[in-house]
Amino acid sequence: MVLIKRFVGSLCFLAITYNATAQKSIWSEPLIKEGVERIQRLEKTSNDSLLYARELFSLAQYCQRRNMYKQGEELSQLSIQILEAKLATTQQETENIHLYKDLINIYTFVGNNKLGHKRDVIPSGMIESVSAVNYTQSIVIRALELTQKGIETGNKSLLKEAEDLYASISDNWDRASLYCWETGNFKEAIYYLTQALKSKRSEKERTLIENRLKALTLLADSSSTGDQYLKIAEQMYHPISLAEILYNQRLPDYFKMFRSSAHKYEMEGNLQKTSDVYHRILELLTSNIEKDLPYLLPAERSNLWDILKPCYEEMEFFMCDNMICGTWEEISELLYESQLLKKELFTTVSYKLQETISTVQDSYAFQLQQQIEKLRFSEKAFRNPSQNNYIQKLENEITVRNMEYVLTDYLKKKYPAKYSWHHEWREIAASLSPKEAVVDIVSLPVSYNFIDRIYIAIAFTAKDTLPQLIPLTTKSSLHQLFVHNKLYSRLWQPIEKVISGCEHIYLSLDGDLSQIPFADLHNGRQYISEKYILHHLLYTGDIPFIKSQRDNLVHKHRDIFFFGGAKFNIQPEDDNRKKLRGQGFAYLPGTVEEINSISQLLSNQWRIHKYIGEKANESSFKQLSNQSLSGAVLHVATHGFHLEYNDSIQSTAIHHNGESGYKDPLMRTGFILTGANKNWIEELPLNDENDGILTALEISSMNLPGIDLAVLSTCHSAQGEIRDGEGNFGLQRAFRLAGVRSMIISLSEIPDKETVEFMTGFYRYWQQGMSKSEAFTKIQREMIGKYRYEPQKWAGFILVE
Repeated sequence: MVLIKRFVGSLCFLAITYNATAQKSIWSEPLIKEGVERIQRLEKTSNDSLLYARELFSLAQYCQRRNMYKQGEELSQLSIQILEAKLATTQQETENIHLYKDLINIYTFVGNNKLGHKRDVIPSGMIESVSAVNYTQSIVIRALELTQKGIETGNKSLLKEAEDLYASISDNWDRASLYCWETGNFKEAIYYLTQALKSKRSEKERTLIENRLKALTLLADSSSTGDQYLKIAEQMYHPISLAEILYNQRLPDYFKMFRSSAHKYEMEGNLQKTSDVYHRILELLTSNIEKDLPYLLPAERSNLWDILKPCYEEMEFFMCDNMICGTWEEISELLYESQLLKKELFTTVSYKLQETISTVQDSYAFQLQQQIEKLRFSEKAFRNPSQNNYIQKLENEITVRNMEYVLTDYLKKKYPAKYSWHHEWREIAASLSPKEAVVDIVSLPVSYNFIDRIYIAIAFTAKDTLPQLIPLTTKSSLHQLFVHNKLYSRLWQPIEKVISGCEHIYLSLDGDLSQIPFADLHNGRQYISEKYILHHLLYTGDIPFIKSQRDNLVHKHRDIFFFGGAKFNIQPEDDNRKKLRGQGFAYLPGTVEEINSISQLLSNQWRIHKYIGEKANESSFKQLSNQSLSGAVLHVATHGFHLEYNDSIQSTAIHHNGESGYKDPLMRTGFILTGANKNWIEELPLNDENDGILTALEISSMNLPGIDLAVLSTCHSAQGEIRDGEGNFGLQRAFRLAGVRSMIISLSEIPDKETVEFMTGFYRYWQQGMSKSEAFTKIQREMIGKYRYEPQKWAGFILVE
C-alpha cells in the first residue's frame, strides 16, 4: 500500500506546480477527488481480507461506471479469489450466508458483462456466464437448506439471513435468463424469468421482464413467423443512452429480437425483409449513440465496438452468403452503410474532441488536457501490470479517466457539437464530380469459423443508383496472387469495368490489402498510378469534407517541424552500403540531407523549425501537443518499429528479443528518436517522456489538430496490427486520433537517396500552389518516368487524405 501513498503524493506535487486558479479548478473537482478517495479506502482495509475483497468489488463497480470494463473485471476476479478462500475456511453459517451473497453478486456482475461481447465457435467469455447461472442454482439449494435448518432449530437470526439470501438470488433470475436466451435455451430462460417476476420490482423493470418473457415465449414456438418476431421487437423498443449501453456492457433486449426476426426472414427466403431488418438495426444503433459519440473516449469507443460486434458479424455473414449466391441489390446499400458506421466509430468522430480543445482556446480545458498528458506519459502509465505495480497502474488509469470525464463534460456543456458525423452513401455520391469514383474494399468472413475472409469492392460514381459490389479474392489466396504477379488481374481489373471513364479514385482498403502498394499494380503496359489519381482514405465518408476544403488552401507562411538526424548512440557506418530506414537503429545521415534540402526549398515562404541530432528527442516532439497552430506540417525522418505480441513476455520493457509483452497494438508500433538505443538494446522499461521510443499510443494521446499533414519518412510507417474488418492499429490511426487530417506514410523499406528526391519534389510542387494530392501524384509520376522498373523507389509512399 506504499504505492498508494506515493501516488497521492505525486498528485499533490503536480497540483502545486500550477497556479492557485488551476489547483482550484482542476484538482478540487469532485470526480477527480473521488477516485483518489476510493484508492485510499482500499488501503485502509488492507489488514482485513474480507473487507478488502468487498472494497475491491466496490472499486470494480466504480470502474464499470467509468466505462473501465477491463479493470472492473480484473478487480472482480481478485475479489472472488479472496471470498472463495474465506468461504472454504469458515464454519459459521451466518457469515457463510454473507459470503454467498457477495459471491452471487460478483459472479452475476462478471457473467452479465460477458453477454454483450464477441463470441467465437465456443462462446468466448461464456464461462463466467455459466458460472453465474450454476452458482445461482447452487446458492438456491443452499439457501433452502439453511431455511429448513433455521426452522428446525428455531434460530430466527439464521432463518432471517437465509430468507434474505433467497430474496437476493431472486433479484438475479432475469440476468440468468439472458445467458439461456443467448445459448438458445428458451424454456429454461422462461423459467428464470417467471421466478424473477415473483420478487419485488419497479414498474420499469417489471415491464422489461414481461416483454422479454413474451419474446422468449414466441421464440420457443417453432411455428412463429418473422412478422411476429418483428412485431414484438418493435413493441420492446425503448430509448436507451450510450452510457447505459456501456455500463451494462450489452445492447438492450430488443436488438436480440430484431436479430431473431432477421434470421427468421432469411429462413423463410425473404431476403428483402431480412435486409430491411438489418437496416433497422443500423438505424437504432445510430440513434442510440449519435448524441454522445463525439465525446466518447478512444478506450470507450473500442469497448463499444466489442459490444456491437455480434450484430455486425451476423449482418456480415448474411451479406457474404448472399454475395456468394449472386444476390446483390438487397445487400449493396446495407453493406456500404454498415461499413460506414463501423469506420465512423474509429476514424471520424475520434479526432473531433482534440479539434475542439485546440479551437476554443479555453485556458481551463488546456490546463486539464496538459495534466492528462502528464499522467498518460508517466512511467507507471505504460508499464505492464504485475502483482507489485497493479494498484499503482490502476490508480493512474482511474485518475486519467476521471480527468477525461471532467474535460469532456466541460466541453459538452460549454461547446456543444455542431457538426453531423454520420454520412449516408447518397450524400457521398452526390459530392462526386463526373470523373470521380469511390472504391471501398472491405472484407467479410466467409464462414462462422472466421478462418478465411473474402475481399469485396464497393464501387460507385455520382450517377449510380446503388453501390456496386465486386467480389475480388480471399485472404488465404492473397499471398499466391502476390507471388505469381496476378494482383492486377484479380484486384483491379474487375473494378475497372465499373469505374470506366473516371480519373480520380477515392480508395479505402481493409485488412492485408492496406499493406499492398496499389500504385505498383500494372497491366503490362502502364501502372494504375499513371492512369488514375489515387486518393487513399481511412474512411470514404470524409470525401465531402475533403472536397470542401480544397478551395480554402493557404500555401504560404506555414509552420513546418522537422525531426531527423537523431542520435541513437550508434556511430555512423563508414562503408558504402545502401542505408535503409529500418535495418537496426544506426545513424541515418540521409535524414539530415533530406531535411536541409526541403528547408532550403521552403525557407522563403514557410516558417522552419528544425529538431536535428540531440534536439530530435521525444520531449521536443511532445511539446507540439496543444500548440495553437493552423495548417502546420510535421516531417519525421527516422527509424520506425512494429513488434509482434507475445503474451508470455513479462518484461516491462517495450521490446524483448524482437517481440513485446504489451497487448495494446498502439504500444507496439512507433518510431525512434534520440537516446532510444539504451532503452531498446538493454530492454529497459519506458522511464519518462524522453526515452526516445515514441509509441503510437503516446501519439494518439496528444492534441495535434493544428497539423494539416504528417510526413512519416520512415520504413514501414504504414505498419500496424491488422484486425480484419476493423482496420490498421498503427501510426495512421494514432495520428488521426490526435487530430491530424492527412499523412504521407510508407509501405516498405525506403532508400535514402530516392527518399530525398521524392520528398523534395513533393514539397516543391505543393508550395507552388498544387493541392497535396496533385503534388504527390506529379512527383510520383516523375519518379515512375525515371525509375520505371524500380517501383521500390516510389511505389511504397502513399498519401492518406
